[in-house]
Amino acid sequence: MAMLPLPNYCRIAPRQPEPLQECHSQRPITLQSFPGLSLSLPEGGYYLTARKYLYEQFNHNQVFNACIDYLAKALEKLGLLDSNTSAKLLLVFPDHTRTAIATRLLLDVIFYFKETYNHLKFTILFGLGTHPPMRDESVSHYLGEDRYQKLIDLGVTIRQQTTTSPVKPQVEIKVQDQLKLDEVSDYSFASLNRNTAQLQQQLHQTIAHLNTVNLSDLDENLLIKNQFGFTDQANELNKESQQITTDLFDNLSPSQEYYLSLPEELWQHHLTIVAGDTELHPYERRSGSGGLNKMLVVGLANIQAIRRSHSTKVLLSAPVNLNTAENAFVHTLDHLVECFNQSLLTHTPCLARTYPLGFSIVSLQNQHINGFWFGQKDKNRQALTAIAKESHTVHLPEKIHILVADTDEKKGTDILAGARALQYFCEWDSEENCLLADTPRQRVALLFNPCREQQNHGGIGNQGTKKQLDVLQKIVCNKINLLDKQLQICKDLDDAIGIIKSYRRQVLTAWHHHLQLISEFDDFLVMIKNLVLIIQELSSLSKHQINTREFLQATLANYASDYSEEGKCVQELLDIYLNQQNLMAVITKIDQFQEYYQFSEGLGEGGQRALRCLKLLHKFETFLLATDNQIVLNYLAKLDPNLDNYLPSTLRKKLSEHKIRLNLLGIWGIDLKAYSPQQCLELAINYGQYYNHQSQDLRIAFLQEPLIVYH
Repeated sequence: MAMLPLPNYCRIAPRQPEPLQECHSQRPITLQSFPGLSLSLPEGGYYLTARKYLYEQFNHNQVFNACIDYLAKALEKLGLLDSNTSAKLLLVFPDHTRTAIATRLLLDVIFYFKETYNHLKFTILFGLGTHPPMRDESVSHYLGEDRYQKLIDLGVTIRQQTTTSPVKPQVEIKVQDQLKLDEVSDYSFASLNRNTAQLQQQLHQTIAHLNTVNLSDLDENLLIKNQFGFTDQANELNKESQQITTDLFDNLSPSQEYYLSLPEELWQHHLTIVAGDTELHPYERRSGSGGLNKMLVVGLANIQAIRRSHSTKVLLSAPVNLNTAENAFVHTLDHLVECFNQSLLTHTPCLARTYPLGFSIVSLQNQHINGFWFGQKDKNRQALTAIAKESHTVHLPEKIHILVADTDEKKGTDILAGARALQYFCEWDSEENCLLADTPRQRVALLFNPCREQQNHGGIGNQGTKKQLDVLQKIVCNKINLLDKQLQICKDLDDAIGIIKSYRRQVLTAWHHHLQLISEFDDFLVMIKNLVLIIQELSSLSKHQINTREFLQATLANYASDYSEEGKCVQELLDIYLNQQNLMAVITKIDQFQEYYQFSEGLGEGGQRALRCLKLLHKFETFLLATDNQIVLNYLAKLDPNLDNYLPSTLRKKLSEHKIRLNLLGIWGIDLKAYSPQQCLELAINYGQYYNHQSQDLRIAFLQEPLIVYH
């Protein structure tokens, strides 16, 4: 079945002269996270804010009429305006954690068509991903009460798709994971796989020369061959080993097969329209959030799609070039959407007459519309993203010590959901673009966040996020049990801080290994199996195996733990390897694990936000969270306990004088019922002054939204 293509249509408002930026230094700034509260930056503090007036705004009626004109032509082309046949539209919307300009505008346009063409039927499907379902009052508030009542009066079906409670029925699409090793960083198992490939390459070279070269003098004999003119043979052998290496990489990182699952409604409507507002996104740097790809395969798809697109090897990949928008996350979403589009051509029954149509707007301020787009290729939305990037790109003249973030009203649902602006700042900090003081110890982050979503464990985080934070808490607790006696005999604070820093590094490494393992467990098992096969082959050749065996044992020991089922599996493999000395028993157990974990959920529902926490903890050794949510405050106190009482009384007195405290991770929940925002800032300054006592110039920056910051 052929799909009728719809035209790409994009309009951007004219650029206009930019007004002078206001100076906010020493002026009260009202917090958007806590509207009744405010703070003032000290003199010289940087108030980083988007340039909201770079472009003119479209008149609402202009956009409304343009949408009607575009959709009238599109519906006519698809044959959906013929009143002799029923026409079914599916409207896909984000949830209340996103702005609703495009959503409301599209709904108004569909109401207009409904008045003229009564045969048009439509359904609303909210794509929530891992977010909890919205209550009726939240849906009403998000869409607007009048629109919601009109939907009720028309009898329009409104459904919500979440990964925890998918709408039925679903359609499954078989997908081949296309991510390559060179697209990911050493945060994944790519570096370990490369070591394995080198070992296996050496093994195959040995086998290739087995009949003509003394095994113990392999490299020396190859050198002699080259010296005496046997270059052709040497080159042939080199080509052979290169081909082996290429084959090895294919074997070491096999194309994983899994199922993309989506609501059947996408196949049972003649046209699907996806609405969203284009905003900056820390991973989708090409087109930002609010578009087709992310809504379809993150908002509507199953946990397997989220697992692949939000894995450690994707989200912890090396920083991309500041001018490059393509990355592993973008490529993964492109691939998944292409698989879905192909299924529209082959799956039966299917009513869809074209691929999903995207509708997006960009708003630089106050619900204004500065640009809008219709299209079926998400990459064509980049014109909207470009003006969002331009508006949100700011200059920071010097490196800062204290970063203060005020959570956006819609993002302040839980601890890490509200840390997006902080993360975005961290993403742009690099060796080429230094934004922060030289070392993590010199840096302090202060986040104002209401953490108001009670469905997310009282504001802590959703299912996967809290699960991974609970693991971090266990690791911290284990380390505190080891360091308490060392702290009791410390003579000065520098000694205590040094001990804590050493253990802190161990905690973050252990947590990183845990997150990496459960996210990429299938890759890990493939790598371990290859190592065991190498050892088997070396043994059959009576070759030296000590280095390979040590590498295998060290790798297993590094990832074995009792923090997860996957960690326990690795411990089981290690025990079999050490105690039974039977390689076939190890392989048999790996095969069992591969079968059982074939469709592992990885980091789980929202677990990828733990990676945001990991990045923040790597960037800042002091992280203060100001909130009035007592559940969150209690949780943070348990997650990262105060270590002051482990210290001698003289050192406790010094900490009190400096108005700081010591804990392993450096996380401190500050109660906004006991401290004003200004006092919270003063606490952050106390930490900054203590850890930067040699510097007389303590620099502070404040931001209220994700920004692209250049030094």
